[in-house]
Amino acid sequence: MKTRFLVSLLSIIPLAGTLVRFVPPPRMPPLATRSPEAVRREKLAAQFQQSYKAFRSGDFHDAEALAQQGLRDARKAGEP
Repeated sequence: MKTRFLVSLLSIIPLAGTLVRFVPPPRMPPLATRSPEAVRREKLAAQFQQSYKAFRSGDFHDAEALAQQGLRDARKAGEP
């Protein structure tokens, strides 16, 4: 009797997990679009990093040209 009860109990336990209601994950909020100003600043920061890497590698002429181009772009964009 005890064995039969234990066997029936052990066969019911795996079914208990299937009775839990499935809840879909919450919706992700839509990704915010970046402002044009943020995109412009990221581009200027990338130009600065490129000129810095050229300077650190000893390529001073390219570093100067990249820095001057970055300065022109920053002035055109109205950055301080």
